[in-house]
Amino acid sequence: MRLRSAIICSALLLCAASCARQGYPTGGPKDVTPPQTTTMQPPSGTLNFADKEFFIGFDEYVTVKDADNNILISPPMKVKPEYTPKGHGLRVRLRDTLQPATTYLFQFKGAIVDFNEGNALPSLEYVFSTGSTIDSMAIAGRVVDAETARPRKETITVAAFRIEATDTVADSLAMTTQPTYITRCDTAGNFALNHIKTGRYHIVALDDGDKNLRLGPTEAMAFADSIIEPHHMTDSSQQLSLNLSGLAAQSRQRLTRSGFVTPGHIQLIAANPLVAPTVEADSAVWRLGVKRDTVNIWTLNPEQDSATIVVSDSSGIADTLRLKYRGRPRPRNAKPETPQNFVKQSIGTTMRHFDTLRIVFDKPATRLRQADSALTIMRLSDSTLEHHSLTLGPDSMWATVDFVPLQGENYSATLAPRTVADLYGRWNDTLRFHFKSTRAEDFGNIKLRFNPNIERHGNHFVVQLLNEKNVVVAQEVADGPRQIVFANLAPGSYRLRTIVDRDADHQWTPGHYPSRRQPEPIIVYPKTLELRANWDIEENLDI
Repeated sequence: MRLRSAIICSALLLCAASCARQGYPTGGPKDVTPPQTTTMQPPSGTLNFADKEFFIGFDEYVTVKDADNNILISPPMKVKPEYTPKGHGLRVRLRDTLQPATTYLFQFKGAIVDFNEGNALPSLEYVFSTGSTIDSMAIAGRVVDAETARPRKETITVAAFRIEATDTVADSLAMTTQPTYITRCDTAGNFALNHIKTGRYHIVALDDGDKNLRLGPTEAMAFADSIIEPHHMTDSSQQLSLNLSGLAAQSRQRLTRSGFVTPGHIQLIAANPLVAPTVEADSAVWRLGVKRDTVNIWTLNPEQDSATIVVSDSSGIADTLRLKYRGRPRPRNAKPETPQNFVKQSIGTTMRHFDTLRIVFDKPATRLRQADSALTIMRLSDSTLEHHSLTLGPDSMWATVDFVPLQGENYSATLAPRTVADLYGRWNDTLRFHFKSTRAEDFGNIKLRFNPNIERHGNHFVVQLLNEKNVVVAQEVADGPRQIVFANLAPGSYRLRTIVDRDADHQWTPGHYPSRRQPEPIIVYPKTLELRANWDIEENLDI
């Protein structure tokens, strides 16, 4: 009997294993289908909603992914709901007090995923009203980056603030007040604020990095110039266009970084460009000229590793710094730094035939021996020698060489020793380098006939040329129609854009929310220009 029972049990186990293998075949297609809704209790669209929870059923087991970021509730709730997977469904328990006669919209933006494969349901909405009607008005539109005219990669929140008939929009409204309704842009920059009440609204889009639904001082933003009145949700013809700007308001001026780079060399970096900075120290210093937001300071003692510095500027800095070098100390028996460490050339192994040859310094130069033979350059094809002197640049960190290469030639250059002395009185050693010059046919030109609409845009423009990495490689200022030539460009893909320079400062000015200043318009030329070597492209740029 025992043997027979064992045989029967073994047979049952084999049968179960066989059945299991039949139910889950290996090598089959992977499940890529997101969960599908099967039921909603109470149903979406329920009126006079008085429950403390609702349930959404699905056709498979689900879980919730990053509820704080992927579930939006409009109007926002002060106390977040509790989301609990339950069987083939999700239970949402409401922990906040619901407002009377109010329509609530829950937007699940990829928050619901299947349990096994993690396939996300891209979008799901659940709506109910605590009153006798469901609000059916909407505001729809698109948000793009003001500089690129493209949607931002970051998730952008769009907030609507209800404005009463007799009210005006306060300067700090989006910075201090909870929005009435919220939604989020999709990857194309489109948004729809659905199920909102009839009324008047101030619309703000923001890159809400701290998730507090308020516009912070350094968060990118866009806002509508005028009060917006919603349309019915079935009317898709009305679209609002918003240009997302840079900073909502310039951040408070402060030092973001300060310290020793190496013994004897201190660097200060500010949050914003410095305005008339002053620096005082507990010992004599040699200070380089300011470059926008950065100040470099060299102490007169090359081994100095601590300093007390007082720095201030008219835009807000007023700091006393006690700095100490935190790097690896130099061994006592180490050899002093050799002179050639502070001189080098700027062009690498290839010099563009239209560039200026420079000798650059790691430390400020205080003496330059003016000799015609300071730099000797040999043309290798025929051993022709040229002798050149150096001209010290205004910031003492480089010197120019009056040298024009022949195109397509190879050169060998030698900087004579004791030509340049740094601020510590140390002369350079010999510097030797080789380079080849380019040819005109290695490059191309883009020639533009710029025709702006003066009556529409004014008469101040900046025309910019961008490479395929969206980096500005050249720009020209224009006060009206003119010919513009971007010459000697490397082969590649280029794009054009025009800044309508309303404040005539020759650069793009972002928006500023407290003063309701919109960003300066940027008009992007839709065509990509494919430039080849030894080629000219001619275009009409009409704006």
